[in-house]
Amino acid sequence: MLPTYHQLMFPMLKHCADAKEHGISIPELLTLLTPYFNLPSEVIEDMLKTTKRAVFYARLGWVKTTLLSAQLIENVPQSQKRIRITERGIDFLNRHPNGFEESHLAEFEEYRKFNPGAANVKTIKSPSTTDFTGAPLDIPHSAINESPDEAILEAKDRLHAALALDLTDRVLKQTPAFFEKLVVDLVLAMGYGGSREEFGEVVGKSHDGGIDGIIKQDRLGLDSIYIQAKRWKGTVGRQEIQAFVGSLEMHHASKGIFITTSQFSKEARDYVERIGKRVVLVDGKDLADLMIEYKVGATIKEKIEIKKVDLDYFEGE
Repeated sequence: MLPTYHQLMFPMLKHCADAKEHGISIPELLTLLTPYFNLPSEVIEDMLKTTKRAVFYARLGWVKTTLLSAQLIENVPQSQKRIRITERGIDFLNRHPNGFEESHLAEFEEYRKFNPGAANVKTIKSPSTTDFTGAPLDIPHSAINESPDEAILEAKDRLHAALALDLTDRVLKQTPAFFEKLVVDLVLAMGYGGSREEFGEVVGKSHDGGIDGIIKQDRLGLDSIYIQAKRWKGTVGRQEIQAFVGSLEMHHASKGIFITTSQFSKEARDYVERIGKRVVLVDGKDLADLMIEYKVGATIKEKIEIKKVDLDYFEGE
């Protein structure tokens, strides 16, 4: 019997703590967790030959996402396949030395944003719902009363939120030059500049008057969009937006996009609404959503088709 998603959370965080600064990878965790749960040799051999290994990997991956959302672990810089415990994670583990439930993560605001209402959902054993081993699955109590369509849509939303969280974390660990290129790639992918790669330019280290990228809307560059990219964690205020508008004035530009990994203050948004120039603000949430939608830094893992009866086929002529 494979350990459930909830059973994996505590030992994964413990092993991340043991790995310290250099971190640990999911394959390494798989090796370490096998003796932790005292899995029989025949189960291990079976995992290597069947899809059970992939299922176990998937469970570990989801636990990783959950712990990332609470900022108990983080991706190791320059080694995106490894994770390590954070100072918050060490403190949390010290306060829960004998284990914890997922509901305990609700003390963190970041986790509550990732999974609203999770603290109020009780995990139960459903005797009628089993995994491929025949063992009861841990499922949220609320899911029992959902229709299959509702459950799929809820799962889709959670997967989207998990991917957005992972993308944001990885972007923050990249260099400013990488982020500048990313935002130009994204705007091109959205169809601006006719999606022609040569119509996008990363200004680079020169930071031409506060401009990080330029998208030419036409071949001669008579109509261009100017971009500023801020890879921040703090709030972007009105002062930064005013400086960007000043840069647009210097370039005689009428269109600008200010993209950040964080968020904008109310004063910054109010200022943009009052000025005459066409300035669009893209915050961290919008950025992650757009990266997913236009497949910049994200790719399709699997497509699932849901079919229904074709009523037209059965209607008589």
